[in-house]
Amino acid sequence: MHQLQSAASELGLNAQMWYYENNCDVELYNATYNNLRSKQLPIIDSPNTWIVLPEINNPLDLAKEFPNSNLVYWWLAHGGKDASFFNDPVNRPFFKNMVHGFQAHSIYERISKEVPYLNDNQKFLLYDYTRLALVDSPLQKNKIRTKVILYNPVKDNVTPRVAKDLGLTTLALQGMNQQDLIKAGSNSIVYSDFGGHPGKDRFPREMAVLGCVVVTSKHGTANDSVDIPIEEKADNESQLAVLLSETFNNYKYYYKKQQNYRDVIHGERREFKEQIKALFDRPQVRHSKRSMTDGGSNLHHGKSE
Repeated sequence: MHQLQSAASELGLNAQMWYYENNCDVELYNATYNNLRSKQLPIIDSPNTWIVLPEINNPLDLAKEFPNSNLVYWWLAHGGKDASFFNDPVNRPFFKNMVHGFQAHSIYERISKEVPYLNDNQKFLLYDYTRLALVDSPLQKNKIRTKVILYNPVKDNVTPRVAKDLGLTTLALQGMNQQDLIKAGSNSIVYSDFGGHPGKDRFPREMAVLGCVVVTSKHGTANDSVDIPIEEKADNESQLAVLLSETFNNYKYYYKKQQNYRDVIHGERREFKEQIKALFDRPQVRHSKRSMTDGGSNLHHGKSE
């Protein structure tokens, strides 16, 4: 959500953050995004106001509070509420009158099928982008690397087990600050993520842009060639073992093969701004006061950075 506010502000929109649960370190995000002046602000319920709601537990409770405002529902992950919630006769009128943004191409495709009453004019891709400190890190081109496979222990207990059976060294991305992550990614050769991929997750993109070859499962967004445009994806542990062995022992080949993935990541911020313009720079928005408010919860989550 803070990325959205920051990029929208750079585009000239009057974008403000609304912390409705008041559980966020405002100063932390003001320091991270230099152009932000986030603070607790009231929302003026008006046709000139656009409110962006992330995929939260009770979106309709908030929607009912602002009947005169324009609402954008931002789908951030697979595995949230199922289609029956959005197709329910009571809920349907609210969602039918909203604009919908999608953090991943595969989420857009799924919801287009499961919630068929949404038309193309109210559906927009609205990706986020990889942290600039990693994208711009001079260490990403480090050629002196240790033969180590990185993984995320929070959601992946398969990679270390398979790697151990192959006699390969692993390192868990856990308990690290940003500089630790940059050091680990720029010194290692492979990042493996055999866990779930509810959205366009941080670690595959961050480790890729730092120079690791990426291997994933085929769960969620990882099974989409737009969301993760690589071929090194495994259906099962046997396939994972083959891929880990191949990428571990042929780093230079697979690094070159995944150049397009890194190029896509480097272009994310530019693409995000274009998507924001496509969403908000439309006739009904241009003729308004061009104000936008982000309503966000769980703002310490990785995708909200």
